[in-house]
Amino acid sequence: MPFPGGLGRIWECPSASMSLSTVQSILQPNSAPGYDGFFSYDMNIDLKRENNGNYTTAMDYPQMPKMTTFMHPTATVFMFDCVFDPATEVVNGSPQYNSVNPANRQNSFAARHSQGGCINFFDGHVDYFKTAYIQSNPSSNGESEPLLPDVIWDPPYRAANP
Repeated sequence: MPFPGGLGRIWECPSASMSLSTVQSILQPNSAPGYDGFFSYDMNIDLKRENNGNYTTAMDYPQMPKMTTFMHPTATVFMFDCVFDPATEVVNGSPQYNSVNPANRQNSFAARHSQGGCINFFDGHVDYFKTAYIQSNPSSNGESEPLLPDVIWDPPYRAANP
């Protein structure tokens, strides 16, 4: 898999692939997405959301939520399979950014495993979900988080909107 300097395979899904022509089109020094590497697993970017009413503001560093504040660790997303190839995994309106961010949310959930992917939850268990399910039933706030009973992306938003 391409990686700056040709190093390592850490945090890489064995099923994630990208054609050389796609890599070359997005791997341009100091400018284009992909310059800093490619990610096939991402962390949940909404874990640092503030409970401020609109649920779109991130906590400032070094302020972080404590794991004990997550009310539902069996449903709270920690890491997940994210979209990778912008040519073959088009699940949102910005596929040119597939694989270039180490943290994302449900709109960048993978589709390379039979139109789905795996989620690692805070209690340590992993489960497989279809992309259509993860992106279904979007809410009108909290970064459009789907109000699913078994998957929570933004804990403060979901605490206020179960």
